[in-house]
Amino acid sequence: ISVYFTKLKELWHEYDGLFAFSNCECPKSKDNMEQLHQQRVMQFLSGLNESYDQARRQILMKTTAPKLNQAYAMIVQDESQQNVGANVVIDRGDPTLAMRAIGIGQGFRGKKQFLQCEHGRMKGHTKENCYKIIGYPSDFVPKK
Repeated sequence: ISVYFTKLKELWHEYDGLFAFSNCECPKSKDNMEQLHQQRVMQFLSGLNESYDQARRQILMKTTAPKLNQAYAMIVQDESQQNVGANVVIDRGDPTLAMRAIGIGQGFRGKKQFLQCEHGRMKGHTKENCYKIIGYPSDFVPKK
């Protein structure tokens, strides 16, 4: 995903260099830039293969369209969940093996406990998924 996303961003940067976009603060200019950003989100999502259908649908169903970096972070998170799930093999004949595979009864905290953001040194996420960098989702509620 990161290679695909990086290539898209490079192409968009090259495209932006070919066309002069107005830095005007007028409503029409802002609307045009917002439309361009939404087109890029759609272009990014439409280029994903079918293994990301579920994540793509969840992003498209949001009431407010996410920013490009937010959509990317959501896809990366889905990809990491797919990779974790792909490594689990469960013997259906022995329920205790299934419980051990998902960590029941072992104080399992998941892979997130080992993640640490390089930006803010917070645990539980990486720099690519850091809300301080990519922006907070519209439905974000801060912890008290």
